[in-house]
Amino acid sequence: MNRETPHNARPDASATARSNGEAGPLTRRNIERLRSAQGPNGSGVAGGFAGKGQGASGASADAGNGHGLSTGHGNGQAHGNGQAHGNGQVHGNGHGNGVGAFVRTADSMLETASRLCERVAPLNDQAEIAQAAVSELYDDFDLLIAAILRIDRDAQKLQLVAATGKLVEERLRAGVPVRWEQSLSEGVNGRVARTGRAALVGDADDDPDFIFVPSALRARSAVAVPIRVEGRVWGVLDLEAAEPHAFGRVDLLLAETVASQVGAALHYAELFERFERTLTSTIAVLCDALEAKDPYTAEHARDVADLAEAVGEELGIRGDEMRWLRYAALLHDVGKIGIREEILRKPGRLTEEEFEEMKKHSEIGARMLERIPGFGPVLVLVRAAHERWDGRGYPDGLAGEDIPLGARVIAVCDAFHAMTSDRPYRKALSADEAKAEMRRCAGSQFDPRVVDALLAVLERETLPGPAL
Repeated sequence: MNRETPHNARPDASATARSNGEAGPLTRRNIERLRSAQGPNGSGVAGGFAGKGQGASGASADAGNGHGLSTGHGNGQAHGNGQAHGNGQVHGNGHGNGVGAFVRTADSMLETASRLCERVAPLNDQAEIAQAAVSELYDDFDLLIAAILRIDRDAQKLQLVAATGKLVEERLRAGVPVRWEQSLSEGVNGRVARTGRAALVGDADDDPDFIFVPSALRARSAVAVPIRVEGRVWGVLDLEAAEPHAFGRVDLLLAETVASQVGAALHYAELFERFERTLTSTIAVLCDALEAKDPYTAEHARDVADLAEAVGEELGIRGDEMRWLRYAALLHDVGKIGIREEILRKPGRLTEEEFEEMKKHSEIGARMLERIPGFGPVLVLVRAAHERWDGRGYPDGLAGEDIPLGARVIAVCDAFHAMTSDRPYRKALSADEAKAEMRRCAGSQFDPRVVDALLAVLERETLPGPAL
């Protein structure tokens, strides 16, 4: 794999606008400037190509009667002998404008950036964010490889996070693991990571820092830009092509825009990870407190959470909804902290007055969780975990689809686990007896669809719990 992108073209790769038509930063002014270069009367950039080596003819201006601006690359000589679709000649300006073999327009750059934004917005995992970015770029370019590498400062290395492209496919076909790393002190990617400056390469052979890896596919040009998270260089976005002079300043501008989006998404992912750690720690503290008061309830909650996760997956619950479901299942009885121990540990059945007090634990649990930032979705499920499909549950008497799906899942898993557990006042039912009871109560106490999902899981899997 060619992991490196040379930086031999220009000392400053930030690509500010020039008088000869080079693309500047992705600002409103420059976007409009690029768009205005594509007018319907042949006054736009002679499109569909980029000069390589000796330049290229500007023979494909938009239809109309005006003049197009031809763009050469290499020696910068563009030829104005190509007819536009009207009667106007296309004239070259004699200078390359930095457009590479992958011709990018302002609109196409915006489309790429917009699609990438949509893809990464729901993602919280850094590897998934990186893979979405390289996949989007690969879809838009005929790239040899698109890769994102992360800095490991302890090891002083760049390590691959995500990659896609022809070189990756070649490795996979050969059965070679797609794992690469390099020293921060070597190569163009290392230089980009160290300096925080982008690199734009016309011909890899001309850059002494470019690292070539033995392969049937060989990179000849590349662009690499730093990815920043909270102002620090987090890693490098590396794009490579098999042809020389495949990238120009417009491509560099797109890469910088993508790197900025990726950096913002990675920052959000880091914040989310910290938030998750806080939630996990909070849940652990609450579970420990519950276990200190009632060991059975705490163990029961962990088993219910495992079962609820499996049933939720069977029902198609994913992402954030699944996470809230697990948290709520762990905490669905946390309000029992506020119930008297003589009631919690009573060896016989509860009196009517005692049961009324026990029912308050749903509201107590929800009030406890109200004080924890970000626990809104969890407390809703905790409060509703003892509602019934027929509306005869507590504390709010919700019925049917008015009960949140996660709460319906918890109710089914809670009941099944309770029936298959030994209690001071009765012996556990067998798994078959408990299944029969769940079927009997489907449509009255429980959502029939959730019961079906539970039974499907029980038939297919061996799950933790005293009954299984």
